[in-house]
Formats: sequence, C-alpha cells, structure tokens
Amino acid sequence: MNGLVLGVPQSFSYFEKMQDRITRFVTENSRISRKDFVRLMMATGELAMDVGTSIDGEEAVSLGLIDHLGGLSDGIECLYRMIDEDEQKKEKPDRKSGDKKAKKKDGGDPSCRR
Repeated sequence: MNGLVLGVPQSFSYFEKMQDRITRFVTENSRISRKDFVRLMMATGELAMDVGTSIDGEEAVSLGLIDHLGGLSDGIECLYRMIDEDEQKKEKPDRKSGDKKAKKKDGGDPSCRR
C-alpha cells in the first residue's frame, strides 16, 4: 500500500481486519497452519521494510503454502485434471452408501494435489 498512513485507531483496525482476512484465506486454501503463517508474516529483519519473510519455492512447498513448483501451464494442466477427477467422482456413486464420493482435499493425481 502506498501513500500516507494515519496513526489513528481506525487505521490500525482496518489493517488488522485486512491482515486477518488474508491470513484466513491463505490458511483455508493451503496446508500451512495459522500459527506458522503468522510467524512468517510477522518476522522482522528479513526484508528492507523489516516486515515479513522471504522464502523460495522449495521452502514454500515444505511449509505447505503451495503444493508443488511449476509454471502457469502446469497450473492449468492441474486444473483440467482436477475437473476431470471431479466429473468422474460425480459419475461413480460410492459402493457402500450409494452416495457420491466426497471430495478429498489431498486426493487424486500425486503431481496435482489439492
């Protein structure tokens, strides 16, 4: 964010709510815990602005921020595989209950984890 930041309680409250929303989004859509994400986010001494942590791709995978390394074409290919898997699951009912199989966050193609 650029520009003047006023040091008033309303500004702090706004930034705190924005930070909570970002933290919730990241932790709900990755495998990193809230505690670990906040620790990385609040680390000082890592960047020029003395806020946050710089990590490389392999570390992001090990922390659970991302599933694996790749480019845009890899992501699009993964998306199409996930769509195909979901369509196949909808077509095949579960043998035990007759219900459709539940979607697993971790299932499917090992090169394209959710």
